[in-house]
Amino acid sequence: MSSQYNAVTMWDETEIETLLRVEPDGTDCFVARSNQMNTNQTVFGGQVLGQSLAAASATVQDRSLHSMHGYFLRPGIGSEPVRYRVERTREGRSFTTRRVTGTQGAETIFHMECSYHADEPGWDHQLAMPEVPAPEQLEDLAGISARIDAGIAKSLLSRLSATIEVRPIEPERLLSRQEDSRLRLWFRVPSAAGITDPALNQQILAWMSDHWLSSAAVVRHQVILPNPDMMIASLDHAMWFHRPCQTGAWMLFDFDSPSAFNGTGLSRGLIYDRAGLLVATVVQESLQRPRRKPRVAK
Repeated sequence: MSSQYNAVTMWDETEIETLLRVEPDGTDCFVARSNQMNTNQTVFGGQVLGQSLAAASATVQDRSLHSMHGYFLRPGIGSEPVRYRVERTREGRSFTTRRVTGTQGAETIFHMECSYHADEPGWDHQLAMPEVPAPEQLEDLAGISARIDAGIAKSLLSRLSATIEVRPIEPERLLSRQEDSRLRLWFRVPSAAGITDPALNQQILAWMSDHWLSSAAVVRHQVILPNPDMMIASLDHAMWFHRPCQTGAWMLFDFDSPSAFNGTGLSRGLIYDRAGLLVATVVQESLQRPRRKPRVAK
């Protein structure tokens, strides 16, 4: 393992460029220098998404990412670096496609297909952004947690990376079961302020999109705070990037869940910028099951 490798927890304060950085490690191969570990001490899936896109984008010129489809095959081990191999599957006149494989040692933990598109004229329409309070009118998680007991506050804050800021539209949805499956939150990444590279902003947006998305499929059935008796794990993740964005500025994430069945839940989201432009659509299926408890010898 390289001496430059670093493992951080979700609540460590880290610049987003550090979390998503990958370095060349041979022809079309890259290695990550940090792992962001979630509460299960496995690699945060959003980081794997962002790093995979960073690796793929390093092999593409003059075209913009418009879609990605990824499968989480195994949990990433927080103490081991992730290596990404990029396969140049297509170089077309308008579209470029890449396949990315993430590995730790001999184990494959992640597959992604992503597509890049040359700029061209076309029609323009979108769903309107819902009317919601501005982020300045809402409490952040620190303020919300200050109003509730210490145990709940610790659980609430442990769900969120210190690198990101969030202001829920309806905080009570984080703290009690609901009759529907909708979550709406403002997000921004302070360390992304001033980043103008469109590709890097897309990588950051992919990382952001994995925060709390699966919770939309849970909120009708239980409180979505970390539950030691419940396992929730991302199975696959797809995104379509519609328009450029600035991830250092506030963005509205509008999540819902059309279905949960057979131990899985489907969540989907529309992501808007502060001006109301629809910048991306995201869909994720997650595994949701009671944790297997060890047998007690009789």
